[in-house]
Amino acid sequence: MQYWRPILLAFFAIAGLSGGSGSTTLPPGCNARLVAASQRLPAGYKARSGYCDGTVSVPHSGELAVVSYTVGPVTFVSPTSLLVSVPTRLPVALLGQDVRTGKSYRLDGVIPHDGLAIDLAAAAIPNGISAQTLGLLAWTAQPSGEPLYRPVLTGAPASSPLQLVLRSDQAALRIGWQTCIDARCSDMAVQRQGLPDGGLLTIPLVRRRAATLVTVKVTALHARNAVSGAIIDVMVPAA
Repeated sequence: MQYWRPILLAFFAIAGLSGGSGSTTLPPGCNARLVAASQRLPAGYKARSGYCDGTVSVPHSGELAVVSYTVGPVTFVSPTSLLVSVPTRLPVALLGQDVRTGKSYRLDGVIPHDGLAIDLAAAAIPNGISAQTLGLLAWTAQPSGEPLYRPVLTGAPASSPLQLVLRSDQAALRIGWQTCIDARCSDMAVQRQGLPDGGLLTIPLVRRRAATLVTVKVTALHARNAVSGAIIDVMVPAA
């Protein structure tokens, strides 16, 4: 079986960094085409203060899609605002989404080194977003062009367990994963009860003494012996 990297969601957000016509008036990371296409939608996707978010016409989907990577669970310290940050001094791209399948909320931006404040009341709450349904992905580009995902801080203690979350839009009979460092891979861990359509899988990641680039390989077995796989590169911060 050939693995593939679930970069579909990241591709759309990376493409948004350049935007379309008129994109120079939008905050960094926004997708000008989505702004234009969402003007008539309730709580439509548009520019906010430093980012864009709102309803989009095409929901995110994919056989195996990485939907969130955070330090601890997403935590709303305030009911109407959220400060997100990443433990690096590099500016990183940000994609926010509803982790539930078929939903149409999206957020794009670039997180500066001192964090990005998000107004939840502008579009997230009108779209039914809660701390339990908001997925957050932040990444920098590797030399290969592939995203290197970095964990997002939202309010949980910095020492909280890391939460890498994938969604399977097609029911999986069984799903397993292994982590690799410098081409040395762990044994395969298996969730034998599988996942329903739109089911979420949280993969535990172990911190080490130093920040480490970890490659996560995921394999899912579907009906009629169909198999899908994914490769995700993540930065695991030091313990």
